Amino acid sequence: MQDFNTPITADQSVSGFIPSDGAGDYQSRWAGLSPCATRSRYALLVAGERYGRRWMLKALKPELRDDVAYRLMLRKEFETMAALLHPNIVTTTGWEQVEGLGPCIVMEWIDGVPLDEWLESRPRRSQRLRVASQLIDALAYIHSKQMVHRDLKPQNVMITRNGCNVKLIDFGLADLDSSVVMKVPAGTRGYSDPEQDRQTNALNDIYSLGRLLQMLHLGLAYRGICRKCCCPQRRRYPSMDAVKQAMRRAVWLPKAAVLLAAVAALGASFAYAAGQQASKPEQPVAAAHGVTMPTGDSTARVADSAPQGKIATIVSDTASHHEAVAAPAPVPSAMKGNQDSRQLLQEKIKNGKALIDRIAAPVNERYLTLEVSYEEQLKAISKEQTDFCNKLWDEVEAYCNSQPLSDPDRSTLLRVLNDYGFNHYTLPWFNRYEEQRRLLKAQ
Repeated sequence: MQDFNTPITADQSVSGFIPSDGAGDYQSRWAGLSPCATRSRYALLVAGERYGRRWMLKALKPELRDDVAYRLMLRKEFETMAALLHPNIVTTTGWEQVEGLGPCIVMEWIDGVPLDEWLESRPRRSQRLRVASQLIDALAYIHSKQMVHRDLKPQNVMITRNGCNVKLIDFGLADLDSSVVMKVPAGTRGYSDPEQDRQTNALNDIYSLGRLLQMLHLGLAYRGICRKCCCPQRRRYPSMDAVKQAMRRAVWLPKAAVLLAAVAALGASFAYAAGQQASKPEQPVAAAHGVTMPTGDSTARVADSAPQGKIATIVSDTASHHEAVAAPAPVPSAMKGNQDSRQLLQEKIKNGKALIDRIAAPVNERYLTLEVSYEEQLKAISKEQTDFCNKLWDEVEAYCNSQPLSDPDRSTLLRVLNDYGFNHYTLPWFNRYEEQRRLLKAQ
């Protein structure tokens, strides 16, 4: 065990490598080639070592290596990836003829896991937001190069083991404006845009992004973004810049609502304090001179017993003043308005919660006791819950917008109702769904 009280000498502070048997091999030939799991119908992924580093090779399957169409597809993928240089996109370093594999794309090796597997580790919300931000940055960069990915799905979004950074992979179905090869609709069912056609369109990637953002469960403030990404094309975000702006608003709107609510509460407290001060009777001047100010007949007795002159004058003046201020002062209109506003907001919150309870009641018990026995049933329940939650939040938003409230109060109402619906219904449903999904996967 190291003794931390022992001073470090000059010889011990010299930098260097710790002796080890695994110093690495810097040979220029490929070594340690080993196939990796892939769901591609036409390509192989092979990990290899060269120059003291691990790399990933992408080649065609043996039965397709002489097929001209597939060779053109692989070459198109290389040319697409070679034009991209972004920290959240896999780096492509070359096109080589490798013995036993044929023509290959040489890429960096990524030490990480796919997005869906990473989400099973239950990362923090801050990490999920960071992943969403990096994914959006990568797509914005791709679209700036006049190309679209067209195959965004959890398996093509890698999350690195160190730093939890995004690495977007697999550009086999990507398309460029200038390309004339494989100009056909493409993608993975469930994630690809149902409206895509033969033209390169960034809206296809925006739809797929919306599906991935739904998986990240970023919170209620981002549900509207997910829905708009997956809307029909005429109502969808027109570009990734528009998605970025919506994400920034989703970050700051809740904070702005809280700030406005705090300012309103502070203003109400000042108005209330001012009203209390205005309604409080002023202390008689005689009391300040040590003279008690009674009422009725005793006033005259005090005046008679007090010394003649200045004190007597004060007593008689303050007696009339005391009678003038004895009646309660009227409540300021500003304070009345704030009290009425708070009462109205509380009433609308109560009615909104009752609305959520009424909408959720028909399905709540079934979702809380959900049991599934096969994969297709799980997928159907997932779609059903997603559609129902979207309907619920639409109803809540419509209810809030229809109320005669100020903008800060309306934002507060929406935030309170969203939190109520999420904590009482959406979160318990999701937890039950995840429990059943894990049990089904373990079978």
